[in-house]
Amino acid sequence: MKKTSIIVLVYAVFAFAICLLISVLMKNVPVLLPGEERSYIISRAFLFFCKFLPALVFSAFLIGCAIAYGRDAEKAKIKYSPLIMAHFRRTMIASIVIVLVLSLLIEVCVPLFEQRQAKARIKPVLFSEFMTLSHEYYDKGQMNLAFEYSYNALLLNPKDKDALFINEHSGAELNSLKMVLDRPEEPKFVFTPIKETQGETITSLLKKAKEAAEKENWFDAHYYAYLAVEVGSEKDVNLDDANRLASEAWNHLFDPTVIKETEEQILFRKKREAYKTFIRGDNIEAYYQFLEIAAFSDVAARDPDVSKFLEIAKERVENQCFFVEEVENLRRFESYNNIYFAVPHEDGSKDIVYIRGITPVKNSGRTIQYVRGFTLFTYSKEGRFERSIFVPYAKMLSQKASMFDSSAKLAFGIKEEYKNVPYLMLESISKNDRSERISPVYEYDAEYVKKSEPFLSNYFVLGLPMKDFNLLCDATAGSIKMNLISLIKFLPKTRQYGYSYEVYNSDFIHRISYPFVMLICCIFMACMAWNYRLKNAQLFKFKWIFLMPAITFILYFVLECGLYICRMLNYALVVMLGAGAVYVSLSLLVVIFIIVCFDFVSRTAD
Repeated sequence: MKKTSIIVLVYAVFAFAICLLISVLMKNVPVLLPGEERSYIISRAFLFFCKFLPALVFSAFLIGCAIAYGRDAEKAKIKYSPLIMAHFRRTMIASIVIVLVLSLLIEVCVPLFEQRQAKARIKPVLFSEFMTLSHEYYDKGQMNLAFEYSYNALLLNPKDKDALFINEHSGAELNSLKMVLDRPEEPKFVFTPIKETQGETITSLLKKAKEAAEKENWFDAHYYAYLAVEVGSEKDVNLDDANRLASEAWNHLFDPTVIKETEEQILFRKKREAYKTFIRGDNIEAYYQFLEIAAFSDVAARDPDVSKFLEIAKERVENQCFFVEEVENLRRFESYNNIYFAVPHEDGSKDIVYIRGITPVKNSGRTIQYVRGFTLFTYSKEGRFERSIFVPYAKMLSQKASMFDSSAKLAFGIKEEYKNVPYLMLESISKNDRSERISPVYEYDAEYVKKSEPFLSNYFVLGLPMKDFNLLCDATAGSIKMNLISLIKFLPKTRQYGYSYEVYNSDFIHRISYPFVMLICCIFMACMAWNYRLKNAQLFKFKWIFLMPAITFILYFVLECGLYICRMLNYALVVMLGAGAVYVSLSLLVVIFIIVCFDFVSRTAD
């Protein structure tokens, strides 16, 4: 079969060269960023080539087999002769190789190149959006956001002069920007310092508080005594000592006799006010206050109390929101776009979720997903609108379901069998500017508010397992293009999340049966090749040079029609038989394959 392999390879290379020439000559190239045109043209040529590849291979395989079968064909005087069986073995091996190559290209290479094309087309849209937002925030004087969006625009198009201008000027403005001292009223958040008390007991914390009191470090003394009170219970014998020490340290901190307007005492007064905010649980305001103190002077920046409580306040803030600067670490483009699904609840209501884009980012070994354009609508069992939530950006983490209490599980629809669930931080603030704050927008139906208390928190939990959310992200590629393993896992859950089971199952059957169909076609081409084999004296038929392109186009339309009919039959089988359709479909293909094989080996020279 060496000649057959050479004919197939040469014809495929020649066809790809023709496809590349056609792609170059075609003028309907979409709007692309500078430097993307050549890559797009090659990708388009490759996809065009893969579209015709089965027909190309089969037509070349037909000619190659006709040449190979011509030698000693007269020896096949009876059915199942040694000669025909030897041809069958070689033909089967060649057919399996062809099917493997075709399947690899269709399942792996084609989706990659299609994704590459899609990203090339979406880059100008994202670039335009980033530039529009950067101009908008630059004109408003919001340099943090102007810098962020111009930075993302430059990742897409590093040489754009407009983006470079905004990025340089907003960056310079941020570097020279002084702290904003006006303080808008912040909502008060109650925070239980679980992480800060891990591994500690009331005795160990009280010991640290007493050691700090002996050194007259009243900030640490009150902090550790306060934590001891939080950890302890009414039965702890040390609880009274912790309350007494906390009160004593507090009195020392706020003793009016120590207030003197020296530079050292100004720093002490600022620390005291920031600590008061910190201990009240207003973590965001406490973070900004300690940040301003650190910027007050070099001495303040090196102060151990300031460094310590600034770090603790920052950790507390990161537990309830995220910094807008984090989105500067976005990849060049999002991994997923236009994700949509429904989350059903036990009371019959549904959350309809739409996400414009998702960017996964690795952080300390943990994957964080930045969600762009998060929108959620909730409808009752009767289809009545209840609420909507929208936020431009959210930070999604995989959170253990066991971290939520029974009331939270009931509110979000978290079932006991869930291990991890998507936890979204809906609020973001700037690291340096307290005026930059992005909060979620809630809308509620008036009738719903009368019956239920509205949820207005700065976080949200999707009532589905994290592994299901990842499958839904993969499903954005569609049932034909999504990863086959993900499709198998997603099939039983299609109806649950608002997708068509019939469509996804019929496409699944089509994809797993595709290699069998191609293998049947190869053996069928071999049967035809035997009928049109060359005579011993012949080496090649000149007319085949002109016939091969015609055969290719005929086979292309025959294959397309055949595959379309197969998909329609698969869909009908799924509607009638459900999950059993795959077994019926594969059984029919096996029967056809056996018939074609017996037809080949029963051929004779006559």
